[in-house]
Amino acid sequence: MRFSQAAKIQHSRGRPFRVVDNKIYNVQTSLLWSVISGAVYEKDGDVVIVKASFGSFPYIAVKNYTGEAVESRPVSTLAMPAGIYDMDGSPIELYDCGILPTPEQMQQIRDEQDKALALVEQQKAAAQKAAEAKAYALQASAVRWLQSQAASGSASAQCSLGLHYLAGQGCETNQTLAVFWLQKAAAQGDIEASNKLAQIQIP
Repeated sequence: MRFSQAAKIQHSRGRPFRVVDNKIYNVQTSLLWSVISGAVYEKDGDVVIVKASFGSFPYIAVKNYTGEAVESRPVSTLAMPAGIYDMDGSPIELYDCGILPTPEQMQQIRDEQDKALALVEQQKAAAQKAAEAKAYALQASAVRWLQSQAASGSASAQCSLGLHYLAGQGCETNQTLAVFWLQKAAAQGDIEASNKLAQIQIP
């Protein structure tokens, strides 16, 4: 008697929360909740007996059903298993549609949602920080390698090192050192270094 989440959302009619035995359920996501459908067989007090349109049991008892229960009329509602109902001496499955949450319970739901959202934001921030730290560590390693290559006279390393100092990638931003290494590279004919010096208006 499982239905797709889309069907459960449609049946919840914009009210996804129900309360059964003082426990709050999100009927759209809980696997306990199903769409019960069939025709009304009879109404026994506050319980509606439904002749199921499919499934292994011909009859299902439903309590807390708030719709119109007219004999032979079709019904379709969300409900969760709630035990066994005695139908004239025969045990049949009992389902509960639940009741709407009280204002206090809705506030509890909102508080829990806010906490969950805050936790997600914290996790995202922590993941972002870890990613930035990893990226900085990789750049710092690159700077150390470029420093050794630049000191050995590599024009491309000198240019790259200058750009790292200029942007603060893997090191503290240092325009003096950036210009120093870019000028070294430009003196060896590195076009990128010359262009960058022109952009920052350094002769």
